[in-house]
Amino acid sequence: MTRFNIHRLLSVKSQQAWQLWFALAFVAFVVHLFTLRISPTIWMDEVAIVEYGRTALWGSDQGWSINWSLQGRPTMTLSYLACSLQEIACRLGEVSEIGPRLCSLLGAVLAGTFMLGWLIKRGSKPFTALSIATLLFLDPVFAQSYRGARVDCWVFAFIFLTCWLIWRSSDGK
Repeated sequence: MTRFNIHRLLSVKSQQAWQLWFALAFVAFVVHLFTLRISPTIWMDEVAIVEYGRTALWGSDQGWSINWSLQGRPTMTLSYLACSLQEIACRLGEVSEIGPRLCSLLGAVLAGTFMLGWLIKRGSKPFTALSIATLLFLDPVFAQSYRGARVDCWVFAFIFLTCWLIWRSSDGK
């Protein structure tokens, strides 16, 4: 019987960290998939985000909306591009809550993946980078956000991707 060796765990190589990350992300993704329809109940934020995307993509001249401006017409905002992503996901999900929630879940997986890549690229120990990426992905506040179809996860994903690409282009110097 082998005994637990903390030094061996801390000396995880970069490739092993990636393998562990993908295994963990896959398991968590599957668990979330089974509960996307039932938890949480649909929030007003979820509906409003998709609605902003609908008016941005299809125009506000349709005469109806749940987001009204002070001028008495549907609010149209072009500055919030992630809403458009959620509207497309809603349409692909045949107008159900699954599309936007699945889209947000994918964004959360990418956020953790890009964070892991950036931390490893900048020279962090692979075990530390894996731990931090896992903590981000499983953080209760972050998980509540992406399970409620919010787009914060996509913001984090693009932030960490940008950090990773900048660090990569500068060769860490």
